[in-house]
Amino acid sequence: KDIVKAFEIAKSTIPNLKLRIAGSANSAYGESIIKMIKQSQFSNDITYLGRISEEEKQYEMKRSHIIGVTSEI
Repeated sequence: KDIVKAFEIAKSTIPNLKLRIAGSANSAYGESIIKMIKQSQFSNDITYLGRISEEEKQYEMKRSHIIGVTSEI
């Protein structure tokens, strides 16, 4: 959830910023991320990709300026 909050803070300073989130939504954590995206004032600049393949992951990482890895323990 912190990744969406951090994006919102950064977006106020960097207007052309975009966030792309990959991962399964088949958990309480994943569902809460989807909910936060929908509630965000910047939801149009956040793309939820769902579960992606290793090839897609490499593509996304190569085109990214910043990579955030989050998990819930």
